[in-house]
Amino acid sequence: MSDTKSAALRLVLGKKRTERELVEALVRKGYDREEAEDSAAYYRQNGYIDHADYARRYAHDAANIKGYGPNRIARELSDRGVEEEYIDAALSELVFDVLTPMEARFGTGSRPLKEINRIYQYFNRRGFASSDIRRAMDALYTYE
Repeated sequence: MSDTKSAALRLVLGKKRTERELVEALVRKGYDREEAEDSAAYYRQNGYIDHADYARRYAHDAANIKGYGPNRIARELSDRGVEEEYIDAALSELVFDVLTPMEARFGTGSRPLKEINRIYQYFNRRGFASSDIRRAMDALYTYE
């Protein structure tokens, strides 16, 4: 077994990674990119890297622990090299609710326009759809 494959195995067994993340980790450690790509492909073919499982786990944790919306989760998974089909499948298993965290964090009632914009931007950065944010805001706030 080559040094690159050994290093790749240690990295894959230590933490769930995508193929792209494994390649980048190996390159950062000083391994040749082509060998790193070959090693990552080998471990993906042999079941050590599973993008469908990675997407499900990441989406669940990002939604339920970090409070991210579907847009941000999709973008981050895509940046990590997960294919769109796995992203869509993972997101379809989740229910996204912007109303509950909005009410918990910011309360209800009358708000000045400046604060309304701040709340909107907060949830937009977290990856919720504009229409969902507006619907929740209309349910919770009156505008001053």
